[in-house]
Amino acid sequence: MCREYVAATTTQAARLLEQTSFGPTVAIQYVKSVGVDGYLAEQFSALTTRLATIPTNLLTALCQANNTARVCA
Repeated sequence: MCREYVAATTTQAARLLEQTSFGPTVAIQYVKSVGVDGYLAEQFSALTTRLATIPTNLLTALCQANNTARVCA
């Protein structure tokens, strides 16, 4: 099923991007063309990004990463 989306105004696109991203950028033109519903549909259907594993002992991880055993001992 193909759904048609209504184009967004510049104000609508800027507000959406301000609330859902790092702020309005050149993406405003894209959101204006596909509309708010189209943009959100794309975002919700995108693959998730795996985050890096968070170490349980942050001090040890920082010492190992920076090779600063003398400060961390």
